Amino acid sequence: MSCARLAGLRARVVVTPWRQVVLRDVDPDGLPAALALLQGPGFDAPGSAWDGVTACVGAPACRRALGDVRALAEQVVADRASGDEPVHLSACPRRCGRPATAHREIVLGAA
Repeated sequence: MSCARLAGLRARVVVTPWRQVVLRDVDPDGLPAALALLQGPGFDAPGSAWDGVTACVGAPACRRALGDVRALAEQVVADRASGDEPVHLSACPRRCGRPATAHREIVLGAA
């Protein structure tokens, strides 16, 4: 869970209204370890394959979801390179949370 990873950091953590996390007062020697802790779903660092990947909340948080978009996102990111076109993952045809900018869509249950 993202919050648990934030709690494990030895730094002041600021979450902005733009859904960004700012790490303050990080010891330069501890920066690589702090960035490694933040890799994966919920966070991305510059140059990460997660950059540009968005998704709805999916199952089990949404009763309309046809599946787990987090697991799908991990598969997509494994095959994705940094700088690839943005992609939005949806757990149903409603496509909640899709960005207003150009992107590729993957919808669970769509033919």
